[in-house]
Amino acid sequence: MASKNISITDALLAHAEQQIASGRYDNMSEYVRSLIRHDQEKAYRQRLDQLLVEGLSSGKNQTVDAEDWAEIRATARARFDANAKKTA
Repeated sequence: MASKNISITDALLAHAEQQIASGRYDNMSEYVRSLIRHDQEKAYRQRLDQLLVEGLSSGKNQTVDAEDWAEIRATARARFDANAKKTA
């Protein structure tokens, strides 16, 4: 695991130490990792929202039935199996 030193204001340090003292986190590293994970999740959700808006704006809606979903799953399964063979 990599190590990195950071500089923060006294106010930010006090807040971080309060979070640790609350028992929610065991140490500063755990708290910082949690913040980074939260930021990553936020970025992923924003990207998903963007893709959903793009999809909704991309044209005429199309109804997908059970047969369509079965075909989509079969295609995905075939791609997965092909990739698994390449990495095996």
